[in-house]
Amino acid sequence: MNSIFDILDGLPYHEKSQILCFCATRNSTQSKIYLLLKEYVENPHQEDTHYSLKFYGTEPCPAFSQLKKRVKKEVLELICMLKKTTPSGEAMERIHCTESLLQSQILLARGLISPGAKQLEKSLKTAINADFPDLILSIFGTAREYGLEGIIRKKEIPELEMIVKNHLRILASQYCLKQPAGNSQKSLLSPLLRQLNKEKNTWEILAEIRYAIDKKDFEKADKLLSESEEVLKKDHLSNEIFEEFLLAKQQVLLQTSQFIRVLQNHKAIDLSKIHRKETCQELTEYQWYALFYQEKWEEALNLLKKNLSKSDPENIPKWKYWEAHIRFGQKLFKPALQLIHDGQNELKKSPDYYLGSKMLELMILFDQNEMDWLDYKVENLRKLLARWKGKINSRIESAFLVFMCLMKTNKIDLQDQLAEHTHLHKLQSCTGEYSWSPIDFELIRYDHWFSSHFQLSRLENA
Repeated sequence: MNSIFDILDGLPYHEKSQILCFCATRNSTQSKIYLLLKEYVENPHQEDTHYSLKFYGTEPCPAFSQLKKRVKKEVLELICMLKKTTPSGEAMERIHCTESLLQSQILLARGLISPGAKQLEKSLKTAINADFPDLILSIFGTAREYGLEGIIRKKEIPELEMIVKNHLRILASQYCLKQPAGNSQKSLLSPLLRQLNKEKNTWEILAEIRYAIDKKDFEKADKLLSESEEVLKKDHLSNEIFEEFLLAKQQVLLQTSQFIRVLQNHKAIDLSKIHRKETCQELTEYQWYALFYQEKWEEALNLLKKNLSKSDPENIPKWKYWEAHIRFGQKLFKPALQLIHDGQNELKKSPDYYLGSKMLELMILFDQNEMDWLDYKVENLRKLLARWKGKINSRIESAFLVFMCLMKTNKIDLQDQLAEHTHLHKLQSCTGEYSWSPIDFELIRYDHWFSSHFQLSRLENA
């Protein structure tokens, strides 16, 4: 085991000085830890008696032994903060890549998602270029934990699996060549292996559930969730698995319009026991959706202002978009319009939400009977959609075409025109590219809004 002097002797003087500076930021310059370290740097290789007499006035005693241990621990921690330039080649690249990964994890854990994601992407490029499969796996794990789907794409997972498996085979082969036979020492990995085997089956079920959700086969997803409930109760699985099942369950309930059950489930969840901040945020968003579709406007508004906007201030444009829909539901058209205008430009990074805000703007102006202003906005949106042709969500494109029909057709013919409109039928079908999700940008289904106005027109003509 290296003594404190072995460690310090391996450092050039400027690095010893750096360590002293770091120590001064973590401890008072009057503390015994700092003063003993300073003595070790400036007056090294004395007998313990010399240092003990200086600090305690006695021969080496238990207190001095403890102080020595604390100083050594401090030095070992502080060495990691030094930017060492001596190592070269693979060792230095691995250190840089690991540091980059650690920095990204710290940023992400503090809720700084955008800079954290950029740092993680940087570490991924370094790991790929330097051929560090183990670090690539760690980067993938971090990306998945924080929901950063763009770092490693879903189609790349099979390749990642092959890389990691081959890397482990090579490591195992190299290790077996160096390890003497007949080593009967108890394996430290056995408990982990048992736990992983148990969790592997559960992750496979979870993957099936996620696949069913992606394919919009909610009946199958619901069945799989029901069947796996007993497994979750019986096995002591990781918090991560439990949280993933919880999210999947709430998502399936929302997709099948079981909003009351979503709220009941949320009420039963103890959020203080949820480990990941992102899970808490997502569960709260699901709660908001359920309140919104139940038309519990005040509760939804309260949750939005007191919880969501405070816990995730980076998404303020999205929260304004949500609030605009609440105000529209309350028929408070002017506040709704103001909220749209306040956050619209910042939504450009999310085309569906940006165009969704444009559609909501048209709906508000129509309901306010602001026809001159509406004509101007419709023409602007028509030009925008023409420029973005081929990149637009199909439901937005069809909804706009139906809206044009709604404006151009007189009330007498409106009922027949809407009843025969191809794009309204596509919206109502909710299949394929026209499928509707209650947890996306289209909080008010366009076909439902058109149908409500169709009914009003029919009553007026009766």
